[in-house]
Amino acid sequence: MADEFAKKVSLFLEGETNLTVSQSDLSRFDGSLLVIWVIASLTIIFGGIWTRHEFNIKLEKPKSYGQANQNFTEENNDNQINSSNLIEREENKNDDDHKHSLTISVGYWSILVLLVFVVGMLLMLYYFFDYMIYVIYVIFCLGAASSIYRIGCLVIDSFEILKYQLPTLNLPFNKKLNLQPAKAILCLISISICILWFIFRHKEWSWTLQNVMALSLASNALSFYRLSKYKTVTIILVVFFLYDIFMVFITPTFTKGTSIMEAVAFGGKDATSSSGSQDWSNLQFGNRTADTSNRLPVVIIIPHINYERRLCSYYYDFSFSLLGLGDILVPGLSVNYAIIFDRAIGNCRFPKYFIVNVIGYIIGLLLAFIGLLFMNTAQPALLYLCPILLIFSFITAILSRETKIFWSGEPINTLISQAEIHMITSGQQTDEESAQG
Repeated sequence: MADEFAKKVSLFLEGETNLTVSQSDLSRFDGSLLVIWVIASLTIIFGGIWTRHEFNIKLEKPKSYGQANQNFTEENNDNQINSSNLIEREENKNDDDHKHSLTISVGYWSILVLLVFVVGMLLMLYYFFDYMIYVIYVIFCLGAASSIYRIGCLVIDSFEILKYQLPTLNLPFNKKLNLQPAKAILCLISISICILWFIFRHKEWSWTLQNVMALSLASNALSFYRLSKYKTVTIILVVFFLYDIFMVFITPTFTKGTSIMEAVAFGGKDATSSSGSQDWSNLQFGNRTADTSNRLPVVIIIPHINYERRLCSYYYDFSFSLLGLGDILVPGLSVNYAIIFDRAIGNCRFPKYFIVNVIGYIIGLLLAFIGLLFMNTAQPALLYLCPILLIFSFITAILSRETKIFWSGEPINTLISQAEIHMITSGQQTDEESAQG
């Protein structure tokens, strides 16, 4: 097979035309799928660890709250006024802020609104791609720039030498400026990456910048995903499981044979894509021309590694493998809940639920790629990921005899309540110390 293909390559390079490639000549597997598999798995792990880091920081908020309450009390003592009602309102406000910053409470109506929004955006991109794509570009660039900056700040805050600040500058109107050179440079880098990608997005090498932006955006979004009940996680996974199946397998019956989801990924309703079985006998050699079409940027994209794919006519315009960020963000809900639940029940050294979810994600994504290779058509990754994550999570909970509390998230709510009690207690102690002073 390799000799036959090499012979055709030599003939093509010598100027021969109308050379065709059979299915036996062209390997179904491409190493780019393996690269995406590794990148996506590492992103889901990093997102989970970052989520637990943020959760732990939020649990320590009572310290900053107590200091703020002390300043608030001192200011009002100076004015010799009765501030008990003001302090009570301030405590209630901080209680609510603290609770919502730790976890996200999502109801049935919120899930319905989310689904309607996602479907609406997908349909608008399908029918008005040439206009909506620029809206997506703006959102993508702004989100990516802030995400790259936020991830960079994690690095800067980890090294004392990078925390250096310039002397405070006095500005007009009693304003002061505290400038940290490392973060100022980081801000410029973050913005520059996004601008460079937008300007050179049609260049073949632009996939490197796009991946940096997309992975930063995904990791940053995952760090905020902290749902309080696995019941909510289950509903969302089931909803998007059905959504993915409908958009990939059902919508081709209403369109020109291309699923709405894949058409959007390749440029809207008029774009061609790889859904459905291909006529391998019509694949021909040729020179791939520059790709000037606008494509949806919220994907991980890796060039095909197998050289024969890059020579065949079907892959002229888009010789890449890709994975949508939704296939990271939606499963990330389960992975993040697992690591927070492990934290709440004291499984810090061996976070079994988190480990099981990561293994489930790795296996699920691998099965999606295997399905892609054998069925020769685009696969909805959530078709494999959602059931496996749910099955693995519930099996772990059943074997650990923690099904009820895992479903309800009771340990997480208890941990938050304890943090809130500590917040109130620390605030009261600070008030007493201030009064005695």
